[in-house]
Parts: sequence; C-alpha cells; structure tokens
Amino acid sequence: MKLSVKRIAAFIMALALCLGTTTASARSSLYLSAYRAWLDADSNGEISVCVDVQATDDMDEVGASRIQLLESQDGGKTWETVRIYVKSLYPEMIDTNISYYYDVAVTYAGTPGYNYYAIVTVYAGDSTGSDSRNYVTPVI
Repeated sequence: MKLSVKRIAAFIMALALCLGTTTASARSSLYLSAYRAWLDADSNGEISVCVDVQATDDMDEVGASRIQLLESQDGGKTWETVRIYVKSLYPEMIDTNISYYYDVAVTYAGTPGYNYYAIVTVYAGDSTGSDSRNYVTPVI
C-alpha cells in the first residue's frame, strides 16, 4: 500500500512539473515581450484599431503585420469580415528600429449601432528572425 501511494504522489508531482514547464514555454518568445489590441469608436462610427506591442529589444520592425476587422449587423449573432489590412499596404501598422509600438494602426468608417472586433497579428522581427501572434480584441 505504501509503495502505491508513493508512486501516485511521484506521478502527480512529475505531471505538475511537466504542465508548469509547458505553460511557461508557450508564453516565451525571443521577439515579443507583451502585446494587446483594442477597438475604439467615435459617435460617427469611425473605428480605430489600437495596437500596443513590446518587443524584447530593439527590432527592425515592431507592430501589426495583419488586421482582420469583423462586423455584426445583428447584435453579434453573425459576423462578416469587412476589411483585411496588411503591413505591406498600410506601413503605419509597423514602426522600425524600435522596441515599442503604441499607435492607432488603422481606422475604418464603421456604422453606428453595429458591433465590431478585430483579429490583430502582432509582430516583431530583426535580422535574426521574427515572431507573430494573433490577438482578438474585445467586441465593441
């Protein structure tokens, strides 16, 4: 009986160590330290996509590489992509030779009363490589 209790305890401890290591590894990045994005709307329906990206050090490029804006006309029951922005066509989504990007990346002429959210691909990269992650904004 003592042997099986020790084995169960050892198994639980090993499992806890493995799960803790996996979680820490999934969050670490050589390029991205922290990031977030959100939408802001004015009374005329103008939607601003705000992006905040902290790189681990100065990078050749930091910001958003892609923004997909979605719209709902029925209170969030159905969603449709209304615009996709990419850094090659909207250079204001990326800044160069910095470690921190904080800006209104793009704006969209929305419709008052409709709901919006965005899937923002944050990005940081230099000559050694790059990393990107998707971030889903809250619905407004």
